[in-house]
Amino acid sequence: MIEINYVTNNDCYKTGRTIVPSGIVVHSIGVAQPSVDVIRNNFNKSGLEACVNAVMNNERIILIMPYNYRSWGCGAGSKGSWNNTRFQFEICETAGHTYAGGTMVGYDAAANQQWFDDMYTLLIKFLVFLCDKFGIDSSVIQCHSESYTMGYGSNHSDVMQWFPYHNKSMDTVRADVQNVLNGASAGLTFDEVLPKATKQVDEWNRCINAMIALGSKTDTFSVLKYTKLLIEKIYAHGFKGTLEWDAIIREVASKPDQWITALNAVVAMAQADGDIGVLETVKYFKILLVKVYESNK
Repeated sequence: MIEINYVTNNDCYKTGRTIVPSGIVVHSIGVAQPSVDVIRNNFNKSGLEACVNAVMNNERIILIMPYNYRSWGCGAGSKGSWNNTRFQFEICETAGHTYAGGTMVGYDAAANQQWFDDMYTLLIKFLVFLCDKFGIDSSVIQCHSESYTMGYGSNHSDVMQWFPYHNKSMDTVRADVQNVLNGASAGLTFDEVLPKATKQVDEWNRCINAMIALGSKTDTFSVLKYTKLLIEKIYAHGFKGTLEWDAIIREVASKPDQWITALNAVVAMAQADGDIGVLETVKYFKILLVKVYESNK
């Protein structure tokens, strides 16, 4: 769940200027401070000529200005400023390093690998959520350093002063986000895959177990939980009686229109609540359907 704790004392917040976000700028804070609360509180003061829409670390995301508020985040470049068009957020950094200009000094990548991996997993989920919310794809996700090289921001190094220590870049970020947005392609639209996949009853448990084996990176235990809940709700809506799990799947397989309606309702609720966990579940549920379809097509 995305927390909301607005920085009402910040001058940027008090200005209240709004935009229609058409892209995203990713920042890292540029100081060894892993606490989102500390960074949020540092923004919550007057006389500070900076603010973004959100801050995150390896566990939490706090929305500190509304999604459509104009940030004072990336400055301006030779072609203008992405402050006018983009949602922006800061990523906290682990403790233990310092900076010389825009270069990290004394950063221990090995010791911080797990923290970074957890942060990166949450980052991809957050970006997928934002792309869905704003109706954009990964091509308009850039970091602060890219805003400078592309002419729309000031000369900062984040996040490319940090991510390469962990074999990541903004190219890998964009690719990972787009892979989730695309799902697994079987050459068919989701609406075409759905009625085909739901008829492959015997493959469901095998595919769900395979997804669980992939581990926490795909939030697979939530996939299993919400997949069953969703199917049971569709069954309750369209059928009567008490059936076992496999029998319920067989019954709801003949109701693809109800599946689509239920999935769309879940997406709408997740977007309204800012619940990226449920939204991510829907994304991987679609991938699961495609895998079921591909296994028996």
